Amino acid sequence: MVDKYGTAVDPYTYKGTSTLINKLGIRDAKILAQAEQEFTELAASEIVFNDPPYNFQTLCDLHKLLFEDLYDWAGKIRTIDISKGSTRFCACEFVEREANKIFKRLEKENYLTGLGKTQFVKKLGEFNEFCLNISVSIAVLTLVFQAYL
Repeated sequence: MVDKYGTAVDPYTYKGTSTLINKLGIRDAKILAQAEQEFTELAASEIVFNDPPYNFQTLCDLHKLLFEDLYDWAGKIRTIDISKGSTRFCACEFVEREANKIFKRLEKENYLTGLGKTQFVKKLGEFNEFCLNISVSIAVLTLVFQAYL
């Protein structure tokens, strides 16, 4: 069975399903999605952000804080290549390298601080497009947005 991310054997999902293996033992994808939303909203409300610079470890730490109550693999690089529909994400062995490119670019652009709202939103959109290729957009953009505030 091919899962929703386009891999035939997925060590992150329950066998025969596309539901992520989780600490709560939830096997229904819709129920898990709701639990994930509730857990991550709570976790996000407790995050204390530091000022830049940010790096790949910052990203991993943020991912762990957001998802550690649900998933054993929170904060770790995935071990399989994935795609969703016709979109293929960065090969797992290149995720750290590609994320580091994003952080270097952010550093060069002073983490988008000091920009007017319109310019900030435009730049944020550019980073989102680039980040989608490695499937870390939400976490990276959260860091950037926090730096802007």
